[in-house]
Amino acid sequence: MGILNIKTGLLIYTNAGHKPPFIRQAEGPLEMLDSVHGPVLGAVRGLVYKEDKTVLSKKDMLLTYTDGVTEARNQANNIFSDKRLAEFMSSREFESVQDAVDATVSEVIRFRNGADPLDDMTVMAVQFLRTPEETAGPKLELTVPNRLSENSSVKEHFDAFAEHYGIPQRVRLKINVVFDELLTNIISYAYQDNKEHDIEIKVELSADRLKVSMVDDGIPFNPLGVETPDTNLPLEERDIGGLGIHLVRNMIDKVSYRRRIDKNVITVVEYLKADRK
Repeated sequence: MGILNIKTGLLIYTNAGHKPPFIRQAEGPLEMLDSVHGPVLGAVRGLVYKEDKTVLSKKDMLLTYTDGVTEARNQANNIFSDKRLAEFMSSREFESVQDAVDATVSEVIRFRNGADPLDDMTVMAVQFLRTPEETAGPKLELTVPNRLSENSSVKEHFDAFAEHYGIPQRVRLKINVVFDELLTNIISYAYQDNKEHDIEIKVELSADRLKVSMVDDGIPFNPLGVETPDTNLPLEERDIGGLGIHLVRNMIDKVSYRRRIDKNVITVVEYLKADRK
């Protein structure tokens, strides 16, 4: 599984016992992504898979394939092999991803020379065609301990960042509410021990948006899954909790949550309108 940032060329990937993909670099040697991050999916319940990163340059091509390619056998019972595939990828020029796939499949069929296939054969190619952009604009990165007293420090750092880069006052107020509600929620409920934990905060500013991410290593918890409180009920009849999350969801353009291996990641995005200085 891989996630390719189509602006920067950053590829984050994990390999669950699969054959190692190749990167056919436009300028440079053939690269094999030979890290294996765990066994085949489903072999062990609850297994956590690690991940690696690489960066594709303009016109780099990524080739993935099943073992039906490299373990294909010919009439003499010889296998096609990873080495043969690497030599083929290095020696050929490909006009497109379609050409790369068709040529690879044809080469394996030619090698089999009439021998029956022993397994399925699947090939997929992806080519990065654009010039990678530089990563987006200025960032503010903080790591704070899980103490409520840190809220004011976080907001002070953010206010200084916002002032320096001319972030509109209406956006600043919204993000301060985000810190009030979401950071307080993390500090108050994410941890089941009395130990000190680090909370990572990243603020990223680009031309049209402000993105804030908060990462903690607390228990798995999706605050966006909390039931929306019924604000029409009298105060004495309402359940406690959920109002702050409800407020954030309604005032911020985008709010999302995901569990990343052993960490909670909550992200908010506020789009900047024409009033930014």
